[in-house]
Amino acid sequence: MRPNPEMRVRNPGIAERFRRHAWLRLMATDRVLGRWLDRGQGRRLALALALAAAFLAVAAVRLYPFVDDVTPDTAKGEDWLHYKRGALSILHDGWTMPVVAEAYFRPAGFFYNYFVAAVFATLGENSAYVYLTQAALLGASIAVMYLTFRSRLAPGGGLVYLVLSILFLGVDMFWKYTVRLLSENLLLFWLPLCHYTLLRALDDGRPRDGLTAGVFLGLAAGTRPNTLLLVPGMSALLAMLGPGRVARRLRTSVALLLGAAVILAVIPIRDYAVTGQIGVRVVTDTQDWRLPTTATPGGPAPFGAAWVRIQDYARNALYCLGFLFVAGARYSLMPHWIVMWGCAALFGVASVRVGRLASWESLALGVVLLYLVPLVSGAQVTSYGVRMIVPVVPTVLLLAVQGVAERLSGRAGATVETQQLRPRATA
Repeated sequence: MRPNPEMRVRNPGIAERFRRHAWLRLMATDRVLGRWLDRGQGRRLALALALAAAFLAVAAVRLYPFVDDVTPDTAKGEDWLHYKRGALSILHDGWTMPVVAEAYFRPAGFFYNYFVAAVFATLGENSAYVYLTQAALLGASIAVMYLTFRSRLAPGGGLVYLVLSILFLGVDMFWKYTVRLLSENLLLFWLPLCHYTLLRALDDGRPRDGLTAGVFLGLAAGTRPNTLLLVPGMSALLAMLGPGRVARRLRTSVALLLGAAVILAVIPIRDYAVTGQIGVRVVTDTQDWRLPTTATPGGPAPFGAAWVRIQDYARNALYCLGFLFVAGARYSLMPHWIVMWGCAALFGVASVRVGRLASWESLALGVVLLYLVPLVSGAQVTSYGVRMIVPVVPTVLLLAVQGVAERLSGRAGATVETQQLRPRATA
């Protein structure tokens, strides 16, 4: 007798069974790690300290005997020399940084000067000590992002996110830029704290959480001005998606703006103390912007003179996706970025099908868009390199992991149900 087609169970191929079995094992490991972390705040702190110590140890081995490599001879005209001079001026001449006898505008990481000065004051006036500090902060930032979102991701996604974050940031940031005095190192520490506080504000809707989120967003914007759009953008997000009545959401939203304003007020106050004029030249100066307004007319209809502008935006967008060769023949590809964006696209497709986003997903998507829009539309991304893009990679990676984890965990769950329903063979 032929078997009933309705009772027939699909027999997946070997490769498919292996993938499902591997993901089931990964889901189990993720649950074990999650239960261990849920047993106390001390264990979560231990994870952060362990990652910070691991990155610090590798950096110490790499940098020993801790030679200061930022000198006028070795770093002439580079941003890291300007940051060192600014930090030394703060340390020896006062908080207004007298070595910059004008409104501060370049290099753009205003607060980064004070971070370097703090390290110099604590550990000694050696750039290598700043590199060590940045390595430890990188490990801690990975832990903060993981601990903030691990319970929000699909089963198995938390562990995958943790491992990929270590690999991605280890290759893209730690090995290349942690050993430079560059403000993106500090931004990578602020942004996870922004995520954590913003998520608390979205969950609880308390104005004090909004105020704390605003403080960290202000620190991020003062460290890298291209993140300034996050302040009004996240304020609007809290007003729309926060819990409670409209009045409560508005209070939380306004508290965020207030927190950011208090922190960012340091910049015009400093400029006034030095120049006698209030301004925010670090934001308004266009010297480092890439605005194709002087492009010559021409191009295929119907674009005409806008064709050059379209090409410029497209080039920046492709560069942010990992196609670095658009900047010149000496660049190639970032294959892991391309895969990451492809997986993030899976998340986008799934979200469109479902027709809604969780609050944390809206937060992550908003951060990605608000961070990248200034880079694509006005920054010299192809000149400054991938360091301008790396700070948003952990957030993109969240969406990428979620897109894959939802798909694989669903398949793995279906496999378990199928195995439980499949009748055993009888002798």
